[in-house]
Amino acid sequence: MSLGRIAQQCLKNQAKHIDLNPLVPLSTNGDAVFRSCQEADERRARATIVEKLKAAGAAIAGKTNLDEFGMGSHSINSIHGPVKSSSEDGRSVGGSSGGSALAVATEQCFAALGTDTGGSVRLPAAWTGTVGFKPSYGMVSRWGVVAYANSLDTVGVVARNVEGTKQVYDIIKGHDPRDPTSLSDPTRSRIEARLASRPKERSLRIGVPKEYVLAELHAAIHTHWSTALRSLRQKGHSIHHITLPTTKAALSAYYVLAPAEASSNLAKYDGVRYGNKASVDRDKTNVLFARTRGQNFGAEVRRRILLGQKIGAG
Repeated sequence: MSLGRIAQQCLKNQAKHIDLNPLVPLSTNGDAVFRSCQEADERRARATIVEKLKAAGAAIAGKTNLDEFGMGSHSINSIHGPVKSSSEDGRSVGGSSGGSALAVATEQCFAALGTDTGGSVRLPAAWTGTVGFKPSYGMVSRWGVVAYANSLDTVGVVARNVEGTKQVYDIIKGHDPRDPTSLSDPTRSRIEARLASRPKERSLRIGVPKEYVLAELHAAIHTHWSTALRSLRQKGHSIHHITLPTTKAALSAYYVLAPAEASSNLAKYDGVRYGNKASVDRDKTNVLFARTRGQNFGAEVRRRILLGQKIGAG
């Protein structure tokens, strides 16, 4: 199918599934919130990954809906409204990049991008039956990305299959001198040389952490997991059950690191240089930026900023 035909089908599916709210509408009646979204979208169009996709011939289908600043696991903390599941029982699409995953699952686009801080690409992909890929830190440029937690944020890809995911990743990866966390070309060359030196046909030793086999795991999911492991064995790979005891501390560690970094990153949205100013006049009891942050941040974002400030103060 030609690119034009694919684009036409994607547009039809966007109209068909508009009630699911996976895409943010950018043509509006001039509301200030949507105007700010348009301005942000224009700035983000200069992001390195977007420039690379356009240079490769990609057509940008739209801006996807998500949890505000990537803070959430169900794509419901958005000023544009929640992303709704296409299932009849209204199950969650996951988050924070639920709009990206749902847009791909309902064929509103070939693939979509998202930022993965603590699972924000992989989680919604798993919940929508798509493929979510979080590259190793530094492999993809973060220039142009709105930061949540700098040491964890990674641009990832959602597509309907592994081939599509790899196709997009091969375009957006690479060193970017504008991103100080981007791996240098010499480092990438060493990694590629080491990978190239390995035999193409060889068995792998695959570790399966016992901490990941939870008692709460649904029986159907456990069955699929076991089927995948049997398939790997049949292909000649060896499966080894291992233990990662620090897994139990992972969530706690996340809620120390991520909110602390978020409170610092989001401090600039005070209505002076970044963000919209408060709609009320300043008075003697409160300064302008405090009201601005109180009005324009959502409840979940305010909670995480406060948590991060407590951690930083401690």
